[in-house]
Amino acid sequence: MIVICAELRKIIAQFVHNTIPFVASLQKKRNWITDCFYLFITLVAGTGIYAAVLPTIILFYPHPDYVMTVIAITFTCCFNILVGNFIKNLFGLPRPYGEGLWAPVPEKDFGFPSTHTINAIANTGFVVFALTDSIQYRIIFIIYVVCVSFSRMYMGVHSPADVCCGMLFGFIHLIFMVNFYQTVMYIHSLPLMLPIFFMIHVVILILMPRCKEYNPTPRRTAMICGCVFAASVVMSFDMQTLTTHILPMKEYIIYQIHRLPKFIFEYIVAISICLSLFGTIGFILPNIIMKLVEKSAKINNLLRRIEQFCCKYRIHCLKDNINEYECDKTMLKYTAEIPLAYFSGFVGGFCVVYVAPKVILAMNPEMILPN
Repeated sequence: MIVICAELRKIIAQFVHNTIPFVASLQKKRNWITDCFYLFITLVAGTGIYAAVLPTIILFYPHPDYVMTVIAITFTCCFNILVGNFIKNLFGLPRPYGEGLWAPVPEKDFGFPSTHTINAIANTGFVVFALTDSIQYRIIFIIYVVCVSFSRMYMGVHSPADVCCGMLFGFIHLIFMVNFYQTVMYIHSLPLMLPIFFMIHVVILILMPRCKEYNPTPRRTAMICGCVFAASVVMSFDMQTLTTHILPMKEYIIYQIHRLPKFIFEYIVAISICLSLFGTIGFILPNIIMKLVEKSAKINNLLRRIEQFCCKYRIHCLKDNINEYECDKTMLKYTAEIPLAYFSGFVGGFCVVYVAPKVILAMNPEMILPN
């Protein structure tokens, strides 16, 4: 395995430890009002909200312009999570609630850096600075970022060091996307780039640190890569342009209000298609494979050979002792679930940006205007 940043981890770990007392002092001022407020903020800023809201926008109004906007925001969100997850598993620094702090929503992955903060800055900032020029929205953006950052410390899941690092990466990525997002979208729309992107994803997943103590970060990273690749495929073949002959937005909203029960049914059908495929491939199949590993020597040996090859080029998780590495059940579980997680991310992304909108249009032809 490849060892990098070992000395840097010691410095960051000390920095994280030194800032934890601030979290303890912050929690001394707790009351039920701030508990409810910051719990709400931390839930709203979660990755799951982005995963729910972005598909909803497409399914509510599947116009190609809106689809492209959602894809741009999705790219921003995915790149944030990729960088954040990689750093989390590289340094493997624990969250502060190990110090006896109040943490009503414990997390399963490592703490440094705060991906909530990265997403709050880069995703929301991209919408505010790249897609609008409203001063009011920018003021709201600043208030939102401050609230999210404080919520992560108040909830006991991040130290000030985690949040500061998240802010740094968030602002760097925000500046990059605001200035170059059109270039990023253009490159991802080139069919000739698809094999290159796929190989880049393979390299990322091989390099991704995997820790001895199982955590879901590698699987989530694979899903993110698959989702990005699906969006690239859709753009490369211009599949997002299902039709441009859709009712104008104001007329469309009035139209859907008059048939709200039917729209809810159509939305549930479309989302169900996405979730059933995503869940089957991403969660059920890996568990089936792990049961087969326990029963089949051939599958077990195949996974071991793949793991032994990948571990030569993998970046070491600095939380673990490199001399204690062994190709155990945890490592085989990573190896089994990552390809399926990538495929599930691809299927989920493809369904959201192409299949589900097509279902909505097929079930609702009245929204399409004559050519």
